[in-house]
Amino acid sequence: MPICDQKTEDPIQAFVFDVKDELTLKELQAESLKILKDVHRFCVAHGIMYSVGYGTLIGAIRHQGFIPWDDDIDIIMHRKDYIRFCETYSSVRYQLKCREKDPDCYIAFARVYDTTDTTTDTTIPWCKDETGVWIDIFPIDCVSDREEAYRKHKSRLWRKWKSITVARAATLGFRKDKPLSFNVRLIMKKALTWNGRLTGYLVDRFIRYTDRLKLEKSAHWSQLTCMDGYDWHRVEDFVGTAPMRFEDTEVMVMNGYDRILRESYGDYMQLPPEEEQVGHSDGLTRFYWKRK
Repeated sequence: MPICDQKTEDPIQAFVFDVKDELTLKELQAESLKILKDVHRFCVAHGIMYSVGYGTLIGAIRHQGFIPWDDDIDIIMHRKDYIRFCETYSSVRYQLKCREKDPDCYIAFARVYDTTDTTTDTTIPWCKDETGVWIDIFPIDCVSDREEAYRKHKSRLWRKWKSITVARAATLGFRKDKPLSFNVRLIMKKALTWNGRLTGYLVDRFIRYTDRLKLEKSAHWSQLTCMDGYDWHRVEDFVGTAPMRFEDTEVMVMNGYDRILRESYGDYMQLPPEEEQVGHSDGLTRFYWKRK
């Protein structure tokens, strides 16, 4: 368990971690898979349509499980299913956090996370509470059928999203375990965002700007709440799902997965170069076991 002296009067908080307690990649995947199983069971039981997405979708198709180096799980839902999921999800073990229900959540999508066995240390905070291993739940929204108009809309959102990332970082406390340059940059971010107090306002404005078209008015959708990658896909490719093997369980996969993956990644069945076979966190977020 990380020793995090949250109550110290020193304005620079002390964070000390035992490397032996950090989850290995395999352990992180195993804990993430437990959460995915719980979410899958809930969605199936309540008729909520979802599909795994991005690297998790590639993993399901190409590896029948995790991409060997992948360190997260992504789920996507149409906005209406996402809203219902956020309003109704319950679990005896895991918790859900989203901006729509929690003013202390600083992301425009939802996460289902553990707090029983794991905890985190991150330089990109996304809420005020302690959290452990999580999986991401992304809503998708209809966008313009003109690709040029979609790209312009996404460009505007990208600038808003970058402002949010700066404001999120500004909610951090100063860190003794980081170099001086980290704390100097943090001072600048705090000055720009009123010590991070603008974060909630920026996220709310961002969310309002994503859901602009109704389903019947567009034949294309995109995931706009996290701005990495390219998403401009046909509505017809996500009108149904089917179960597919993933490790020792099943997950739901959208009907048009092949075209969607080829539009985003090209020949997704080919492994990328070895230097690109890395996870997503880049050391910005680390997961640790809680000591019993």
